[in-house]
Amino acid sequence: MKVKVPATSANMGPGFDVLGLALNLYNTFRFSLSDESKIIERDEILPIQDNLIYLSYKKTFQKFNMDCIPAEITVESNIPRARGLGSSSSCIVGGIVGAYLIMNKKIDKNEILQIAAEFEGHPDNVASAIFGNVTATLNKDGVNKSLKIVPKNHYKFLALVPDFELSTKSSREILSNSFEMKDITFNCSRVAFLISSLIYGEDDYLKIGLEDNIHQKYRGKLIPDYTSIMTFLKSRTLGSYLSGAGPTIMAIVKNTFQIKKELYDFTKDLELNWEVLELELDNVGFKIEGID
Repeated sequence: MKVKVPATSANMGPGFDVLGLALNLYNTFRFSLSDESKIIERDEILPIQDNLIYLSYKKTFQKFNMDCIPAEITVESNIPRARGLGSSSSCIVGGIVGAYLIMNKKIDKNEILQIAAEFEGHPDNVASAIFGNVTATLNKDGVNKSLKIVPKNHYKFLALVPDFELSTKSSREILSNSFEMKDITFNCSRVAFLISSLIYGEDDYLKIGLEDNIHQKYRGKLIPDYTSIMTFLKSRTLGSYLSGAGPTIMAIVKNTFQIKKELYDFTKDLELNWEVLELELDNVGFKIEGID
């Protein structure tokens, strides 16, 4: 039984811990019954004690008051780790879905969202990995809910991925604990414009809708050349934002031909090495293969 879970890009500028989207880059998890639980990646057996895949797998059994059934989990990782592209969320969702398959339990995406969000601590990344496309999330009376936003226009996403890791914990620690009312209003207005622009295809407003006064100006200080890259992208794309907790920077475009070459020329002399991934929306979320 195989589970493919897409990369995700959370926050989308002003939508801190609320908005996210799924991308066509995947981690794949294969589950099979075994005498003991083990996780294998690139023919290497990994420790399971602190492994997110195993911990979320085990938690799912606990959620249903069942003994954890040992499984061999083989991992094929294509999502860069600790780069703001939802690698951790993919592992959490993969582990939960794998537990459902081993238990032979009917797949319930809303139920899976609840378990994943409890494990992750917030629902934005895991919601996109579960439902696909662009998602908006909230927690109401302890229940996590997600709505899918389907953009009217077709976009491509250029992920600028640097060769250094930035943990979510470090990226959260730098944030302010309080905000002025003007900044809260600023972000609320941008979220409204961003969602409306996506739904109605108002591309001219995307750039405005992606503006943020809550987290990016703090997190950008942790990323070399962040300001110069964002300035470069401003005049050449429909909009750009810090993906998740960073350090990946995401740009939204329609045509990638010219901008990819310009990005290569621009980034080759920067302090870090930047890889540019050309991606598109994943419209489905996690996929299950190998079941009749």
